Amino acid sequence: MTHKLIVKDKFHPKPSGRLPIHSPDANGQLFRTTVLRRALDSYPHVTIDFTGIDLVGASFLDEAIAGLIYHDDFTEQQVRSRIDLVIPADPTKVDTAWEWVRQAGEKMRSRPIRKQPEVAAY
Repeated sequence: MTHKLIVKDKFHPKPSGRLPIHSPDANGQLFRTTVLRRALDSYPHVTIDFTGIDLVGASFLDEAIAGLIYHDDFTEQQVRSRIDLVIPADPTKVDTAWEWVRQAGEKMRSRPIRKQPEVAAY
């Protein structure tokens, strides 16, 4: 079942910025943590629809979508298989967002695995 998340209705009519310091009530981090994660927790597939929004900022998109990989333990494959993007005002941003997802997946795969510290036995 696909859930259609219409950004201007469910979040903000003018989403912008990466973090609260850039846009206190309409930033990508806030969207990811309060709207997108809830949708992904409730539905197997989510379409994020930016219809009616004239400008979708690059930093907003990167934080909201690729941020799932950097901050929420999603893999690139999970993001790609569970999310569709609709950006009528600038369809090229869809490809750009997927490139950021690819880059985020690559960066996370290339990170060294942290070894848990050994606990001394007493």
